[in-house]
Amino acid sequence: KEFFLGKHYRTSWGKEMDNIPYLNLDSLYGGLTPTKKGGGAQTVSLKFKSGDGQSFAFRSLEKDPTKIIDKELKKTWYGDIREDFSAHHHPYGSLVVSRLLDELGIPHSNPQLFLMPDHPKLGVFRKEFEGSLGFLEIKPKGKKL
Repeated sequence: KEFFLGKHYRTSWGKEMDNIPYLNLDSLYGGLTPTKKGGGAQTVSLKFKSGDGQSFAFRSLEKDPTKIIDKELKKTWYGDIREDFSAHHHPYGSLVVSRLLDELGIPHSNPQLFLMPDHPKLGVFRKEFEGSLGFLEIKPKGKKL
């Protein structure tokens, strides 16, 4: 695969990270309470309401681009190649893009990288999300553009 698709950001995806803080569900933004599971075509997320009334999403860093294809195709070369395409994206690219958008004065979310703790407050979401590495993003109020 690497011969045809290149190296991309494989080393970044596999690199161990040090000093990533745990998401403090008790105190950050007045406390965070999970409300529902979400996600898109590749990522699983957990929605939160904060003690100060804001909405947040914790987006797992782990990607599964095969979520949107037929189960039988997942087990084929097509599923393997589709999964390998995750290496095209830098896992921490949103942190860089956020700074660039700041410089340009363009409104955006400011993702923060956290580890999800093994915390009773996660309730029914605990088993799936504990220990996950991901980005916490505030959900802006108002209409989507």
